[in-house]
This record gives sequence, structure tokens and C-alpha cells, in this order.
Amino acid sequence: MKPLLTGQIKTGNVETMVTIDGQERLVGWDRSGGTMNRSTRLIAAASIVLLTIGACSSKKDDTGGGGGEGGTAVAYLSEPGTLDPTISSQVTENEVIQRVFDPLIHYDAETAEIELTGAAESYEVAPDGKSITFQLREATFHNGEPVNAAAFVRGLTRVAAKDTASPVSYHLDGLVGYADLVGGKSDEFPGVHQGATEQELVFEFDNPNPEFIIRTGHMIFSPVPEAAEADYEAFAQEPIGNGAYMMDGPWEHNVGIKVKKFADYTGPEAGTLDAIEWRIFSTIENGYLEFEGGTVDTATVPPEQYATAQETYGDAFLDVELAAASFLSFHGIEDVHLRRAVSMAIDREAINQAVFNGTRVAASSFIPPANTGFREGVCTYCVFDPEAAQAELEQADLPDNFVLEITFNAGGGHEDWVGAASQQIEENLGIKTKVVPGSENFDDYLNSIKGITGVYRYGWGQDYPTPDNWLSPFFQTGAGDNYSEYSNPEFDAKIDEARQTLDEEERLATYAEAEDIIIDQMPGMPMFYSRGAVVYNAEKYAEFPLDLQLGVPYWEGVVPA
Repeated sequence: MKPLLTGQIKTGNVETMVTIDGQERLVGWDRSGGTMNRSTRLIAAASIVLLTIGACSSKKDDTGGGGGEGGTAVAYLSEPGTLDPTISSQVTENEVIQRVFDPLIHYDAETAEIELTGAAESYEVAPDGKSITFQLREATFHNGEPVNAAAFVRGLTRVAAKDTASPVSYHLDGLVGYADLVGGKSDEFPGVHQGATEQELVFEFDNPNPEFIIRTGHMIFSPVPEAAEADYEAFAQEPIGNGAYMMDGPWEHNVGIKVKKFADYTGPEAGTLDAIEWRIFSTIENGYLEFEGGTVDTATVPPEQYATAQETYGDAFLDVELAAASFLSFHGIEDVHLRRAVSMAIDREAINQAVFNGTRVAASSFIPPANTGFREGVCTYCVFDPEAAQAELEQADLPDNFVLEITFNAGGGHEDWVGAASQQIEENLGIKTKVVPGSENFDDYLNSIKGITGVYRYGWGQDYPTPDNWLSPFFQTGAGDNYSEYSNPEFDAKIDEARQTLDEEERLATYAEAEDIIIDQMPGMPMFYSRGAVVYNAEKYAEFPLDLQLGVPYWEGVVPA
């Protein structure tokens, strides 16, 4: 999953000038923390990332009924990029898509463990790790078409085909024929095919890939009906899925999206709500104001409102650790000593306190605590140490009049925390920096990164619970989210070795060795692990669980009061 978005924070007791895009700007400064006091944005994915999390008001309104089942939930949402599961990659998109489609497996909302509550009723991994066979449950799409192996072949071929490839098609890497399909050398996908019956789906791999099963809860592993082939653009506006909920009219851009319960759903997670309505707002602050006004049931709590919201809503205030993190990464900066120096010159915890009011966790590894591969404190170059940073800088080969450019996607509130990091780098290393806002369009921003020499902001929300998802996409040669263009044959080999290791303990140990290579080279800098705060209408809902990986409501588990 990918890039994630946040809103803006405005605090501070002193003001200072920072150069942004060639112009001086006045921003808040907290001298006691040594950092600027202002803000953040997918996820994409992510570097500071405040996920788009559903929540709820404790005030009565006209948004639906109660009584244990039924009623309509009304939630805050930012504008999605698509509702087509074959190209989805962002949290905002997947909150809706997960209701409309069932991928092969699901992840437990609290633990992220694999659950057979999706489209597959069973699966078997071959002893040699070179194939997986799924038995699909009998089900239909919302238009009555059967959900069979052909529907998954259709969708996954579209995910990987060169002309229609998803930005996260690399999740299919390792399947037989993937490289030729994504490279445009073939239009067939022999590694994904029907088995002995129409309800048997087979994946075949070039090499043993025992961990691949963990990936199959990602939304790109959703089936696609034949009806979509007539007009995929229309399909993305009003998708026909196989999930517990079906679209209730087309997506109204920048206004809202409605879904209703699918009466013929045969899966085990039908949900208790009759319908869900997402109302689209431009910022989390606007969504929270609507929540306070009683017009929506759910909204993310902006960090500056955490203390007030917790006091006001009590048990209806949910503060959870998310499988998401924020990064500053390097592009075109080949000097490893400079990269290490920059990372150690940044006081992550001071920024967390001054800008985010303590609502983040300073990163100490590239893999976050919510993942099985987390090792606390292993990133030695993530520790704030100005003296050690200076020692590394003395070994760097800097050109005369060197200026470190730092860019971020504009419009998401990142200017303040990025500016704080910039200021710390200048003060602790004695080098000049230039903060440059990039495009507000996230895709355009990502496309612009390869044209810079410097540092860029990025954020990541976990696609599936394995260290691979925190290492390969960013740093393996040619990976889809490797915007730093980092390439290291030793690292690539370690990732490939881990993927082919059948024993789980040995596999985790090999991923740790791969992470150690990245820690030594520092092509990117993990900055913060994300937390999310949600409030919900306790008078309307008896249970309101959140999804650990997406940081959004686990809607099938929401129970009306």
C-alpha cells in the first residue's frame, strides 16, 4: 500500500524565517524543543503520515438508526484516486474498495494475521514453495456473474499488463510470466490460471515463494467481472464487486460515495450495517469539524485536538498504533557519509513533541513495531547525535557552495515538520538547505522526484504483514516505489534469498540481514511511526473496531448500539 495523507497543525510560540522555494517564510518555532512547531500529509504508502481514519461523533443526528443491526454509518473520506481494485494503492481508495470487493484472503483487523474470510475458502502451499492452490467459495458478483478462477485471472492480468499496470503490480513479482507481462513481451499470465475446476485458482512461481500467500489479501488480488471489460473507466466510477457491500449509485467526485449491503453475499463477514456513506472533505480538520457538528459519524482527530478529544469523548476516543511510517529519502545523493550525517543531525523526538504534540513515535528501524520483523533501536544512524553527524560530514566529499534541497508534496501540511528537519540540519551540520514544495497532486509529485538531487518526503502504509513489504518496494533495484533509485546487488540478493527460505525463523533472520545493509547505507531515513486517533459516536455504536494496517474503521465489525 502506499502513500498516505495527513492534515495540518498550527502551533508555536516563537517565529523564524525559513527559505522555501527561494522565498523566506515566517514559521512558528519552539526553542525549547529545537524545532519548528507546525505540521504534516499519503499510502502511500508516507513521511509523516496521518492516515485517513474513520471516526464518529457522540452527538445525536439523523445519519442512521441503531438497535444492534441496520442503519447507515456516515464517515469522513478524502477524495480517492480510483475505485478500481486492479490499480488501487492508497488508503483512501482501499477503505471503500475493501467493502465492495473480497480479495482472496483477509487480514485480522487487530493482528493482521491471515484469515479465510475472503473469496478463498481454503488454500494449499506446495511443499517446495513453488505453487499455491486456492479453492474459491461459491459466490456471485453484484451483477449476478459467478466469482470463479477466470475472474481472478482477468483481474491479475490487468494488474500486471504493461498498458494497464497497477503502480503496485510488483506485488505479483515472482509469478511465472510476470516479467514478460509487465515488460510488454506477452499478454498472457501463465503463473495465474484455473486448476481442476472453475473454483480452483493456481499460482505458480519461478522460485520457491512460501511467503507469497501473505500478499494475497491486498486489494489487487480481487476478482473482476466480465462486465468491467466493456468500459474500465466506468467500472472505476461504479465498480461491480463481490464484497459484503455494493455501490449505491456512482461515485460523486469531491462529494461522496455510498454503498449498501449486498443481499446475496455468501461470505462470513457480511457486516451489521445496512449502508455506509462516505462524505468527502478536503482536510482532516474539515472532517473533524463536521463530526463535532454532528453531520458525520466518523472523523480522524487532528493531532492538535488529541488532548481535547480524549477529554471530551473518553472511551469513544481511540488512539492506536498503525502499521505506517514516515520517511525522508535521498535521490542523487551518493555519498554515504553525507546521508548518515543528515540522519543523525535530525532530532526526531523534538519534532514529534513540537510539531505533532507527541502523537508519533520516533523511528529506530526501517520496519515498524506493528510488523513481525521489527527490531527496536537497530538503526544507529537514526539516533540524534550532532557530534557523530559532524564526524561523518567531515568524511563526505561536498562540492563548494553545497545546498541540500528538501522537497515534499504541497497541500498536505508537511511544510512545518520538513522545515523543522531542515532547520536542524543547518544548525547541527552547518550546511545550507532549501525547502521546495512539490506538486499537490501526489502522482505528479512522485514523478518529479527523479528530477531532483536531494531529499524527498515519503510515507508508507503496510500492504501486508511481512518485512519484505518495508524493504523491497523502497530499496530493491527497479522496485515500483524505489524513487530513490537505490541499487545494491548484495541487498537484492538478500531479499531474493529471504523470499525463497521455507523456514520462517530463518526467513526473518535473512530479512534482518537485508535491513542491516540499508541501515549501513542509509538511502532513506525512517522518521516516525504513525499513530491514529479516532472518535466515534458511542450513543450510536456499541462496537467500533479499527483496521491495524489501514487505520480506518473495520466496517464489517462495527455494531450499532
